[in-house]
This record gives sequence, structure tokens and C-alpha cells, in this order.
Amino acid sequence: MSLPAALTWAYLFPTDTAFVGDVPEPLQAPLAGWGDPASGRRVLVSWGQPASALPDLAEYAGLVAVNPVGLSPARLAADGFGWVRSFAVVPSLGNPRLFVPLESGAVASAAFILYTPYRASARLLYAGVRLAARSGLAGWYRDRVILARRETPELERIAAALFPSRAPRLAVSSGPLGPDTRRKPAIVALDPAGRPLAYGKIPGSTVSRGYVENEAATLPALAERFGDAWRGPRLLFAGTADGTYLTLQSPVSGRPPGPELTSAHLRFLNSLGGGTLTPATATTMYRALAARGAQIPDVGRALERVEPVLHGTLVPATIAHGDFLPWNLRLERDEIVAFDWENATLDGLPLFDELNHRLLTGNLVQQWSVDRGLGALHAVVARAPLGLRAEQVHGLAAVYLAEVLARLLDLGHGEDHELVAWYRELLSRVVASIPQAVPA
Repeated sequence: MSLPAALTWAYLFPTDTAFVGDVPEPLQAPLAGWGDPASGRRVLVSWGQPASALPDLAEYAGLVAVNPVGLSPARLAADGFGWVRSFAVVPSLGNPRLFVPLESGAVASAAFILYTPYRASARLLYAGVRLAARSGLAGWYRDRVILARRETPELERIAAALFPSRAPRLAVSSGPLGPDTRRKPAIVALDPAGRPLAYGKIPGSTVSRGYVENEAATLPALAERFGDAWRGPRLLFAGTADGTYLTLQSPVSGRPPGPELTSAHLRFLNSLGGGTLTPATATTMYRALAARGAQIPDVGRALERVEPVLHGTLVPATIAHGDFLPWNLRLERDEIVAFDWENATLDGLPLFDELNHRLLTGNLVQQWSVDRGLGALHAVVARAPLGLRAEQVHGLAAVYLAEVLARLLDLGHGEDHELVAWYRELLSRVVASIPQAVPA
């Protein structure tokens, strides 16, 4: 079940929890549907109440205190709660993106690693809030939530077992904006100095679980293929904690790159290809998209048009990252390292990741028009990558556009969503430029 962002803290409680108490009306039904009222594991929710208004806590397995007045973690520890954590909600409960642990300035500042801003105004605000959090200045957050349990959450116990001498603390992101089907809270385990130890993902829906499970299968395959040369994340854990499925993976080194596609990016993408030549239409990526085309008319029509072109087009076997964008990358010693492999395909198509970086970054960061996107695509065609003819590159581009369009619709974006409309128009115009019958 997908929880609203304001209830992201519920993932740190067992799935059989019965939450009782006071929550705003819009959140009552989702919270009631999360747990099991018959379980006997009752957790009290107190929303904006003073500590003096709390009942006797002895009968409760836990407490969630949102913006409490006069309630200290020390008092909860004295009440027998063995695990007590205080989080700032950033930027606010009305728009809860991060749950930042308030144990120390170093840990609080480091928690912002879960968010990578790219627009100048956001970067400036981000830097200021991180500095305030590290310095312990007052007023950098407006809302706070205290969580208390009789026992340590299984997720934190798993992290502690992976790093037995590092005393990990958890920071939580509510996940990407958009429809509930794409909800996927993220977690970072930090040591007391604020160094990241592991990143985690908690799928909030059946759809997002499929993506997280795909990444859990992909990371070991990548580590095996590249051996000691693999610099990306490694899977540390995949399974359930307190009844919730999640994964943990190692962090990657480096700094966020800029939005431009550089020679370092292209070197990385080249390292994912170079396999045996195979017909483009025989790849797993193409066949999976063709299977979805029956349910998505735009996709089905596009593939009907490009299939004669791509049927005999031989391309090198290529690993496709699937979400190759600046915020999923790091730059270290002039080399690109990628994470977030949940959209990956081990048997993909070349040019997919390059086109995704150019077009989707252009749209999201620079607000490209459809014409600007077509111009960038035509520049790729003019390069004749892999020695392919123009109609073959257009065919591969159409597959890329159809795949992203299908993904957006799968994730619950409506037909009127701006990005859906942008990709649909690009796909229509690219497909129209491909001759109806061209031998490969």
C-alpha cells in the first residue's frame, strides 16, 4: 500500500501496527489501512499535542509525536522506549520531502544527500539549509516528529549488522513527486560523522516494487560482469524488515556532475556496450516494449512503423541504465559512476541512455520545447553513431521515446501530464520522418 508523503515515518514500524490517536482527517484512512487493528501492536499518534496531554504510555508499543510541545526523547526513554528518534520534516509537513535526524549537526547536514538540486535557486537554498543544520542554528525547520518504539526497527538492526562498529542512523526521503504508483521512499544510513554507509529503497506500490526488485537482480549481475573494475553500487541486502520489502546498497563516490553530456559520460556508456551483434528487434528491451504496445496505442503504432527498419539492424549487445540522468550519476577523477539501476536492462539498445540524458535533462532542467528536443535528436542522427543510417538512428530514437512514454503511463501519469504530451509529440514527429518500408 502506498502511503502519503506525510506518513512516510510509518515505514519504520511493523506492517501489523495498529496506529491509534489523533491525525488530520485526510490522513486517517491511509493510516488506518496501513496496519492491522487486531494485531495488539498499538502505536499512539499525537498530532500537535503537549506532553501533558499524553495518556499513560505503558500500554503502547510505540509513539509518533508530530510537533509535540514539551516532549523530550529523555522522557520517552524513561517510559521504557528503547528506540527514540527525532526528525525535522523538510521543507514542511505540507510538503514533506526529507525526514532529517536531529541527533547531531553532522548527521542532520549529511541527511540532505538524499536530495540533489540542479536549478540555481534550489542549490542556493539547499546549501544554506545544510549549513544551518550543521551549525545547529534555530529556525531551519518548522515541523518535527518524534518516533519511539520498545525495540529498534529491524531496518536499523540490519544496517547495524552490516556496519557493526559504525552506529548507523537513518535519514528518510518521502520519495519522488508524482502519482502514488511511483512512490518509493529512500533511506540513507549515516555514521555519527555523517558519512553515508548505505542507501535503501522502500517500494510503496506494486509498480515501484517491480523496479526495486529489478535493481536488486541487476546489481549483482553488473558486479559479476565488471569484476574489480565495477565502481557502481553493490547490493548489501534485499528482503523484508518489519514486514516491509526493501533493499540496501553501498554508496558511490564522487560529486554530482553538471547537466551537460561530456566525454566522460560517453566513455561510461561505451563501456556498457560492445557485445555480440544482434538484431535490434531481438533484444529484451525491444521485445518487452512490443508486448506493452498492445495496451498503449501510440507505442504499438510506433513499433509497427519502425519494425521494418530495425528488424535487420544489427546492434552491439548493450546494457541500458534506463534512467541515465545527472541526479543518478557521480563524477570521480573524470570518470562517471552511475547508481539507481532500477530501470536497467541487461539486454538493451545502444543510444537509449545518451538520448535520455540529452532529451530528459533538456526538458526537466532547461525547459526545452519539442522543437529543441528534435534539434538535439537530429544532431545525434547527423553523427551516424555505430555507422548506422539516418532511418536506423531514427528507429532507435523512436523506441527510446516509446519506452519512456510507456513508463510514464505505467507510473500513473495522466494523458494530460506535460511530460507525457512532450514525449508523445516527439514520438509522433520522429515516427513520421521514417519511411514506411526501408530495408535494413
